[in-house]
Amino acid sequence: MGGSFLSLRKVLVTGGAGYIGSSLVPLLLRQGFSVTVFDDLSYGNYGIRKYLSKIDLIEGDVGNLELLKKSAIGSCAIIHLAGTSGDPSCDLDPKKCAKDNYESTKNIVEICKEFEISRLAFASSCSVYGAQDGMVDEDSKPNPLTLYARTKLDSESKVLSLKGGCALRLSTLFGASGRTRCDLVVNLLTCHAFQSGKVMLFGGDQWRPLLDVKDAAKAFFMAITLDKEKVNGIFNVGSTVQNLKVKQIAYLLGEEIRNVDINIHPVDRDARSYKVSFEKIRKNWGYESEYSVLDGIKEIKACLENRSIENWKDPIYSTRGRIL
Repeated sequence: MGGSFLSLRKVLVTGGAGYIGSSLVPLLLRQGFSVTVFDDLSYGNYGIRKYLSKIDLIEGDVGNLELLKKSAIGSCAIIHLAGTSGDPSCDLDPKKCAKDNYESTKNIVEICKEFEISRLAFASSCSVYGAQDGMVDEDSKPNPLTLYARTKLDSESKVLSLKGGCALRLSTLFGASGRTRCDLVVNLLTCHAFQSGKVMLFGGDQWRPLLDVKDAAKAFFMAITLDKEKVNGIFNVGSTVQNLKVKQIAYLLGEEIRNVDINIHPVDRDARSYKVSFEKIRKNWGYESEYSVLDGIKEIKACLENRSIENWKDPIYSTRGRIL
């Protein structure tokens, strides 16, 4: 996956018990890293429970600067995943969103400078593009339409002040992980289709770039193992062929779940729409995503069938639901 491998070195993963973290932690362990997870465990530790004997787990709020400092001692890299995730969750508690997302990132950058930790991979979002005509890339002017997107964009400038700082603008995630989210568009539509045989869309013509959570974990791994010169900067993470309209996702459901009734309401409740280029990360890193949207639909369907996801409406599967 990556070059210039940093074998048997300590990596601090904030939010390591979450959706991405529970896919990333086992990857880091397989590759010989010593892993410290810093997480408030608001969803519990079940996403990484099977790895508890192999990691150091520190429970705490990402706003706790002193505890973060203690957690970072001896680290060769920090992967910063923690924060308030998604537009609805940030809208519920704007002050917490600003603290968890921007202030925590600023603090982590200062910790990196103080402890001379030169590798920092930050979870940003393609939502910073907002509403755009045509294809956008890392040189396009952002157009954040939400508080969540603004906190991500503001945080990027802090991360890039480090020579080994890398801001990964993630596509909308899908697929199963140790702590799966069912409130993201592919997973959510799959759950609705499986349970009721019906999907209701509002608009459906919005473009979204899409990315499997395991492919996101791979990108973070590469961000801390490739040469610093390759990773410093902003990188969109995803696959150009997986820029899809929301209604196209619904149509893909029909290939896996039979007789799905798709209803499209003409009113578009979500103004965000953007198609994203991923040429930079492909050319600079050799990064390619491995999993398709249809793979993700099949995976979530299998989780529902085997009841590894027992009740997808449970708040543990939803960032917004947990906050409420």
